[in-house]
Amino acid sequence: MNTCPICLQKIKLKKTLPCSHKYCNKCIKEWLRNNDSCPVCRCKPNHRYNTRLNNFNKNEKKILNNIKSLINLYEWTFLTNTEKVNVFNNLIKSIYENKILLKNKKLKKVTMDKIQHLKDNNEFIGFYWSQLIY
Repeated sequence: MNTCPICLQKIKLKKTLPCSHKYCNKCIKEWLRNNDSCPVCRCKPNHRYNTRLNNFNKNEKKILNNIKSLINLYEWTFLTNTEKVNVFNNLIKSIYENKILLKNKKLKKVTMDKIQHLKDNNEFIGFYWSQLIY
């Protein structure tokens, strides 16, 4: 087949996904920016082709690093209330800006566990950004 299933034109600069479906390079790159699967069979291509997943992985690392620094209780103990608000606000804002990560139940559980820990120790300042997502 020499026709791109996306643009329905003759394939230009052919790109073949691991599932063997062929597309115009430009068409499939644009498709994968907004979707995470092959347009024909819905199989998920590996990271090399999937720019959306690559961006997700970069954002996930950033958010998980923020969570790790927040969870470090030794560091947290010595922060002023203003600094705690800023750290917590930045974390929640970062999560909110990357809503897709909220589908990750483990991440949500870690965040909610931290909130509960802060409440139990009377260190919880408020929800701020978290009101938008929880």
